[in-house]
Amino acid sequence: MGSQKVESPGHGGSKFVTNLSWVLVGFFGYSTVTSLLQSIMFFFKPPPELLKEFSVIFPNMSLIMEYLPPAWKYSLENLHLFTAISFLLSLITLIVSFAFLKRRNWARIYFATFLLVTIAIGVVGFFFRHLFLFKIPTDPDLSILIESINRMLNLSFAALVIIIVISHGWLAYKLLSKKVKGEFLF
Repeated sequence: MGSQKVESPGHGGSKFVTNLSWVLVGFFGYSTVTSLLQSIMFFFKPPPELLKEFSVIFPNMSLIMEYLPPAWKYSLENLHLFTAISFLLSLITLIVSFAFLKRRNWARIYFATFLLVTIAIGVVGFFFRHLFLFKIPTDPDLSILIESINRMLNLSFAALVIIIVISHGWLAYKLLSKKVKGEFLF
């Protein structure tokens, strides 16, 4: 009779985990580098200065800025903070990606939680999407444009949330399954 190879937990493993690990390393490696470069750029040119220069280049921008939702205005004015937070999260998640590649159980739990939190943020954001929509101005020409932008934003946001719920939900389900759990060291 042929001998069967029995693998102990944390050794060897499925192609699913290995492939997902390398995708995570690549994605968060890229994200870390780009957010670092953005943080450096904002160090030399803060967002308020960029917005002023942008308004000079595009004179009609000031009209649009009046109708931006508060969440968008806050995001644009504090872009440097969001970029710094993005860099830190990307760096931490890149480090966790290497731990995931080495089949560390805490990294599997981190990514399953990360995926589920992303789903929750997407769903909550969808229900509060009015925070991200433009106000309708009194000028009829602008109101038609902004109304169609809002419709497009609603459809895009709905499609994005559906994609996130399906893909992230499936990945979290796989990461929490007994089969995948058995590949990780505790």
